[in-house]
Amino acid sequence: MLAVAGLAGSIVRDRVASLLAPVLVAALILKSAAGTFLFNPAQPFLWATPGAGIGLAVGTAAAILVLRSGARQRAFVGLFALVVGVLLLNAAPENPYLGETLQVWRHGHFWSFTGTTAVVSMLWPVAAVIFLLWSLSRLSQERTS
Repeated sequence: MLAVAGLAGSIVRDRVASLLAPVLVAALILKSAAGTFLFNPAQPFLWATPGAGIGLAVGTAAAILVLRSGARQRAFVGLFALVVGVLLLNAAPENPYLGETLQVWRHGHFWSFTGTTAVVSMLWPVAAVIFLLWSLSRLSQERTS
């Protein structure tokens, strides 16, 4: 949430707090749709666990704070959260449920979807880091001139 809030706040400078509700609603709809199509059509809100609710509430509160800060702070928090998130993700142990999930799918059933998702998930953090570094550099130049 912090990385997305920082990135969105760096892209859109005006009325950034108004971004939170539409992005949050879109994310929840997409999460439920993905759960419906990929895992269990009868339970689209299977992902909605107590832990997910706590994370969503804390992340939303933190995102509100980030979006109410200045442009430089938004870019820095977004960059920091993105780098920490990628490092934690790569340091985490392998998902024990991934093997079970892949057994349910037919071979080749989601091959293009899975491949596309893997490429996007590897490239978007790099693109976001480059953009946020450029944004911080631009804001520093504006501040000194």
